[in-house]
Amino acid sequence: MEQTHSTTVQTPRVAAATDTHTVWNLAKLFFSLLLGALMVWLLRQESAKSQPLMWLPFIVAMFGAASALRQMDLWLPGQPILPRLEQVPPRSRDIFGAICIAVAQGLSWLIVQRLLPDYQKLWHGLPALWLASILLVLVGASMLGPVGRGSPRAATASTLWNDSPRNRRLEVIAFILIFALAIFLRTYRIDSIPSGIYVDETNGAIDSLYILEGRFASPFANGWYGTPNGYLYYMAGIFKVLGANWIALKIASLIPAILTVAAIYFLGRLMFGPSAGLMAMLFMAVSRWHLSMSRWGWNETAPPLFQILATFFLIRGLRDRRASDYALSGILMSLSLYTYLSARLVVATLLLYILYWILSDPSGVRASLKRSWLGFVVFTVAALVVIAPAGVTYFKDPSVTNNRVSEISILNDIREQGSLQPLTQNIGDILKFFHQTGDHQGKHNLPDEPMADPITGLFFAIGLAYAIYRWRDQRYFLLIIWLIIGLAGSFLSSHDESPQSYRALTALPVVMLMAADALDRVTRAAYRTLQERSVAETAPRLPSRPAYLAAGFAVLMLTGATLWEANVYFGRQANSLAVERGFNPTENSVAREVIAALQADQEIYLSPRFSTYSPLRFLVYGVVKSQTGANTLDNPPYHVVLPEVNFPLPDTGHDVLILLDSNYWPLRDFLTSIYPDAKIELRTLSDDSPIYIRMEVPHEQISALQGLTETVLYADGRKEDRAVSQLKMDLDRQQISEIRWTGAIRIEHGGEYELKGEGGLEIFIDGLPVSGKKYFGRGLYNLVAIWNAGDRGNVQLLWHTPNTELTPVPTESLFRLPEREHGLLATYWNNTNWENAPTFHQFTPFLMLAWPDEQPIVPNGPFTARYTGALNITEPDTYTFRIETDDGARLVIDDIVLGEGMTAGQPNTFEVMVALSAGSHPIRIDYFQQGGGSALRVFWRKGDGPFTPIPPSALIPAQP
Repeated sequence: MEQTHSTTVQTPRVAAATDTHTVWNLAKLFFSLLLGALMVWLLRQESAKSQPLMWLPFIVAMFGAASALRQMDLWLPGQPILPRLEQVPPRSRDIFGAICIAVAQGLSWLIVQRLLPDYQKLWHGLPALWLASILLVLVGASMLGPVGRGSPRAATASTLWNDSPRNRRLEVIAFILIFALAIFLRTYRIDSIPSGIYVDETNGAIDSLYILEGRFASPFANGWYGTPNGYLYYMAGIFKVLGANWIALKIASLIPAILTVAAIYFLGRLMFGPSAGLMAMLFMAVSRWHLSMSRWGWNETAPPLFQILATFFLIRGLRDRRASDYALSGILMSLSLYTYLSARLVVATLLLYILYWILSDPSGVRASLKRSWLGFVVFTVAALVVIAPAGVTYFKDPSVTNNRVSEISILNDIREQGSLQPLTQNIGDILKFFHQTGDHQGKHNLPDEPMADPITGLFFAIGLAYAIYRWRDQRYFLLIIWLIIGLAGSFLSSHDESPQSYRALTALPVVMLMAADALDRVTRAAYRTLQERSVAETAPRLPSRPAYLAAGFAVLMLTGATLWEANVYFGRQANSLAVERGFNPTENSVAREVIAALQADQEIYLSPRFSTYSPLRFLVYGVVKSQTGANTLDNPPYHVVLPEVNFPLPDTGHDVLILLDSNYWPLRDFLTSIYPDAKIELRTLSDDSPIYIRMEVPHEQISALQGLTETVLYADGRKEDRAVSQLKMDLDRQQISEIRWTGAIRIEHGGEYELKGEGGLEIFIDGLPVSGKKYFGRGLYNLVAIWNAGDRGNVQLLWHTPNTELTPVPTESLFRLPEREHGLLATYWNNTNWENAPTFHQFTPFLMLAWPDEQPIVPNGPFTARYTGALNITEPDTYTFRIETDDGARLVIDDIVLGEGMTAGQPNTFEVMVALSAGSHPIRIDYFQQGGGSALRVFWRKGDGPFTPIPPSALIPAQP
């Protein structure tokens, strides 16, 4: 190992006196800034979005300003910041460091060998070894002496102020103030901005909760949608400390986001100097793009942090030849791959930068390698030690690893259209991303608001143009490839999501660095101009006046960016209906309703779709866990309800809250026919668009329907009706000729049942006599039981369920309801071709069916169904039928097949139009389910009216 010192000496800038050429460049810079500011404003106007030529003067302005700054490079004031080269340690430390790194490699190889047979199961005990290997790499690298020679190309930063205690204190104070501002902007009103939790946040969070509940998930594998489990363990740690709640979820994203603001200061300072570092830090602190993503409780804020830190340590390693810097860079780069898929862009950026560094060295490739090869070896070893366990996952299961990337790739659009047009459109979207359109998705951004404020956007454009002029400088090459590769997460994604601020977040730091570099150079140009003017004046002036004025200009720009971004984010964006819609208002409102109902000790019933909402599952888990310690992930404290199947509800002694899909609103007559005193309302957004139905039923009304209606026919001809809770004989048999019990019986779970009447009791289900065992699907059935005079014995209604012996039918399974006369007859087969004897029949009042947990025929598996009857048309017109189904369905009216969607293994939706005359029209809907989701929803509309479910009053069931 080389033991000599290498010292880089840089000569202070030669500040030439202002000459005609410099005056011309100052004038060009001034007018370019004015033109650029004007065009930034005009490009944001709606009228400019359809006029591509509006971009031409803006491009002239950005390159004009950059050209002026390029020409004034040597004229700008500033002293170089010298490197702090690593000193040569004793030989024994080198040996010990090399041994540590070798042992780390050995542990990494052992981990890989242990994981290769089954990376999902054979990981136990390996995380400790993995952490030990990383620690050994760090310890070993810190013991090593200088690796190679420091490169003068990496010592590029300059400063306007001396390295005095006073200036250091001012820099620290500025850092603290900006950091405090960043924390404030990211936590202010965090309980209400954004208005909700997005599904991505809680899908990952639920995987983390399962880990806390004992799921053995390898930290080196992937979870929901390819999310690295490493990040899920990080979230699980936060939930362990803070509980599973709204704030803890947001903190998971806030921690790396806030640290990113601090990290970019250090990288900006290393590359350009203290003032540029502070400017980049403030730009990042107030960036609305970063602010919006910071408040997502998800993993997208982690890769930028790791990329900034990995880049910082790599450049510092190249500058100071410190092995620990190279090791930290490699470790951080690989750790980013345990957070989010876009971290692959981090790796690509850093590896391309290293390649460019080697190839672009003025002294040649061989000299470059001789100077830095040992540092790159340390970097590579550290990176491989960290990524090795996850690499086994990538190697063993590449399809899972790349599944999400394949789903969202622009290549799908290119193949579908047979041209590159989707890609070129995406690139066009990115070019307008910062100054004109922004991300259109409310969950990411205020739709159509540019991602950069006018001030940051102007200086970013100038900084980009300046970087293009200076691309041979390793700093600017790094910034250019960082920007392009970072934005690839957007322009290489599917066109219907373009442009994408979420997947392109790794590009944000370079935007801030370019803007800060440009503003810093403009500020220094202003300072030098004012300084020379002050010296030329005969009247005595305050010596520090130029510095104050130049600093005032920079502060004015930074303050303007701060006020703009804060005003938009906490004003228009926070109050935007489009943004509110982006955060799934139904899911979040349902979650709040359920939590309030749990605290009010109500029984809760939800539409099937609602019951699966991940924000609901996450928040309810947190509330119940904190109060009772119970795990609700697989045993939620609420029930799934389909009104056409589950109404009326059993009496549990509580008031009932029912939350239904807004599609049920046209069917409220059916709902209130069962519960006339229920409080039912349609919850809407501020523009009156519906989000869900809220129905409160008092306990008294629930209990009033429990039981049967008993009709007694006396021998003398008298007739008496009364409500009874149970079927039993408690009257004088001598005076009675017949007793009839009518109502409905509910089957809670599908299976084989045996209904039996004792004491001469005859039983009829849906009008047909019942005897022996018979399969019943879950749901409600018309029940009639008859006792005739002369029969003897104890009168009882008994049943033998799949889970019990012969016992009396409990009161909670009996309901006082009139016989249902409207709907369709549902017939179910335990096969996929509607053939042979059906498994069972059942009346269905309307078709809004879903089977999220238990299908009609258990155990769950493929089945077919047929819904038959007649349409009762009272108003002749053209009707449009819409059928949404998973898997497939066919619609037949008047014995004519009108439409079908029969592709297995996926949802199928189709619409058909048909002219129907007044009267009765036979209708048949065939449905099949072969796996995956299962649902069937049938809507219609008359003429140009809205789609609604077909009401029961328009349906006449066929007979079994």
